[in-house]
Amino acid sequence: FEDNREALLAQKLHDEARLVRYAPPLLDIAIRGQRPDFAQQVMKSLELWTGARWTVSISDESPASTLRE
Repeated sequence: FEDNREALLAQKLHDEARLVRYAPPLLDIAIRGQRPDFAQQVMKSLELWTGARWTVSISDESPASTLRE
């Protein structure tokens, strides 16, 4: 995300998101306190960069640590 000039999304994914499931083109993360359109922003960015239609979902599960942790 940083390489594509999405520094704010990159920071939030790095510092606050916990990976629940990653199976391209599916991304399921646990992240709290984000704007309602956060998943939509991530989906649009991933689609633009990869050419594939992504599904990004926000989960209540949080089995993994954040990258920051």
